[in-house]
Amino acid sequence: MLHSRLALLAAMAAIAIIPIAAQSVSGHGGPGCNQAPPISFSGMEVAVCTDLTPSDITAGNADSVNMKVRAFDTLTGTNLENVTYRIEIWRSGEMLARNLFYDPDGSLDVEIRPNPDCDNAELWRCTVYGGSEHYLSPGSLFAYGEQCTGGNYDTCARPIITGPVFEKGGLYHVRVDIEGMNKFRMQIAGELSYETFVSIAQEYSFAIQTAHAEEIPVVIKTYYDEVGNFAFDPDDSSISFDMPFDWVPDHIDRVLVVREEVRVPKDFAPYAEGRQLRGYVNGVEVDRRVLLYDPYSYEDTNVVHFLMTNSVLQKISESMEDDRFESKNMNLKLVPVEEAATEIPPWIKASAGRWAEGAADDATFVTGIQYMIQSGVLAVPAAGNDDAGLDDSTTNGAGAAEIPPWIKASAGWWAEGAIDDTTFVSGLQYLIKEGIIPVTWR
Repeated sequence: MLHSRLALLAAMAAIAIIPIAAQSVSGHGGPGCNQAPPISFSGMEVAVCTDLTPSDITAGNADSVNMKVRAFDTLTGTNLENVTYRIEIWRSGEMLARNLFYDPDGSLDVEIRPNPDCDNAELWRCTVYGGSEHYLSPGSLFAYGEQCTGGNYDTCARPIITGPVFEKGGLYHVRVDIEGMNKFRMQIAGELSYETFVSIAQEYSFAIQTAHAEEIPVVIKTYYDEVGNFAFDPDDSSISFDMPFDWVPDHIDRVLVVREEVRVPKDFAPYAEGRQLRGYVNGVEVDRRVLLYDPYSYEDTNVVHFLMTNSVLQKISESMEDDRFESKNMNLKLVPVEEAATEIPPWIKASAGRWAEGAADDATFVTGIQYMIQSGVLAVPAAGNDDAGLDDSTTNGAGAAEIPPWIKASAGWWAEGAIDDTTFVSGLQYLIKEGIIPVTWR
C-alpha cells in the first residue's frame, strides 16, 4: 500500500515536469490577480489588477486579509509611480468602503480587518480607516514604515480598513479610480476608472437523510454567492442547490469564472471514489471538464468542483429557454452514473515503459498525455475556449523542458501496473486543478 502511494506521488511528479504548460486564468473564485482591461493614457496602456492574500479565503476564518492594488503599463510591465487611488468596495449592490490611498511605487497594500458588527443600514458608515496622510497627496491614506514585500505582512506598514468587508462570502466588486500619478495629478480627471472583482468563499452545511435514517453531512463551499434550496433525490442520488445569478449577457460578459465545491463523505456509496458524475446547470448538461473530482484533499471526504469559465457560462445561457434573461437563479446538480472504469489504451503504457527503459524519447511519453486529453480519457477544466492540448513545440521536443532522469523510474512503475488507470487519471486531474500541471489552451 505504501509502495503504491509513493509510486503514485512519484508518477504525478513525473507528469508535472512535462511542459503542458502555459496560461493561468485569473478571475472570480480563483487565485491570481483580477485585471481590468487597460486604458490608453499618455502613450501607455494603463491597467489595474486586484489580488488578495491569502488567495483562498473562507468567510469567518480570516482576521486579516491583504488586498493589493497594482497600477501598471501593460506595454512595459512597469508600475506607475506616485499613484493616488480612490477605492470603493461593494457587495450585492451595497457599498462597504470608500477612501483615497497613496502609494509611491504604484503597488498598494491595504490590510482588511473584517468586522461583522454593524447596525447601520448603510454599511459603509461602520467602516473605519487607519493610516497617515501623505504630503504629496493630501487627504490620501498612507503608512510610513517597512515596505510590504509579500512575505512580511505581519510587520510591514499598510493602511487599514476595518468594517463589514470580507466578513461574508460572495463576489466583491472593487472599483479603482486613479486620481493622480506622477505629474498627471490634475490631468486625469476620471479618465482611469476600473472594475475588478475578488471572491470570498463561504461554507454551508447540509445533511442527506437516507432510507435507513442516517444523516450524511454535505458541505458546499461557494466562491460566488449564497447557496440554498439544497436537495437530495433518492431516486437518482442527485444533489442540487441554488445560487443567485443574473443571466443577462452584460453580466455574463463580466464573469470570468464561477467556482463551487461539493464535499461528500467517502463512505457514501453514490459519491465514492471511482464513481462517474454528470453535472447540470439550470437543466443543461455541462461538459465533463466542468467537473473536477478530488479525492486527495481530505482523508475522509471527496470533493467535486464545479469550475465554469466565461465560455462555459455563455454556452449554458445559449442552451437555456428563451426566457432565460428573466432568471436570476443558477441551479447546480450532480448526478452519479454507472460507467465503466477509466481505461487508458495499452500503447500509452507501453510507450511509458519504453521511455522508462530509455528506448523512447521524451516526446513519445508526452504524446501519450496529449492523446488522453484530446480523446477525453483525461478530462481537464475548460479555460477561455474548449480546445485543450499541447503546443507543437512540446510534442516534437523542440524547446521542451528537460525531464530529470529519475522520473523515468516512476513512469515505469505505472507502466508495470503499480498504479491503476483510474487512480492515474484522478491524480492528473487533481494536479491540473491545483495548477501544478498548467494546460495550454488553443
